[in-house]
Amino acid sequence: MVMPTTLGGSLGYRDKLKSEREIALGLAVAGGSGGAAGGGLLLLLGERAFEAAIPSLLIGAAVLVLAGPSLVQWVSRTGESIDRPRAAIVVTFFLAIYGGYFGAGVGPLLVSAYVTTLMGGVQRANALKVMVVLSVNLTATMLFVLWGPVDWLAVMALGVASVVGGYLGSRVARRMPDLLLRGAVAASALVAAILQIW
Repeated sequence: MVMPTTLGGSLGYRDKLKSEREIALGLAVAGGSGGAAGGGLLLLLGERAFEAAIPSLLIGAAVLVLAGPSLVQWVSRTGESIDRPRAAIVVTFFLAIYGGYFGAGVGPLLVSAYVTTLMGGVQRANALKVMVVLSVNLTATMLFVLWGPVDWLAVMALGVASVVGGYLGSRVARRMPDLLLRGAVAASALVAAILQIW
């Protein structure tokens, strides 16, 4: 039950996303397509087939988020553009497959991808991440509503709390300094990795 959370988060970032329409559309399509593919795989295979890789992915995401500024500076010194929307879209599609399939920690993975492929820092990356995770969860959820078992009472109870929490969380994140937000994203990835191992 993460779609209501990302819906609330998207509402919190709606004004920032208005200025990102071109790249946001491409990322949303990639996220929705990958989410549908991942949700389909989950219905066919179950989640255990991918569980073993999750801690490594999350630790890698934490490292990328923390190393983001250094990577950007290094690429800048090479004289190349560091805004690579096509690369971001391709990476989004493959991460969205993971997100639709299992979902744990896909947010930090997306933030780390956008920090290293797009200009604008972690605040821009976080806004785009919230929108992409919404598209991933929307398509994956639609598959489960049509073909999977759903506990509607639990969905309604968690839905209200998740929308409110996602909205308030996005408002807090927007007011955090870039370095603090980067640390929070990395910490959440590491905590999720530890919980998966535990």
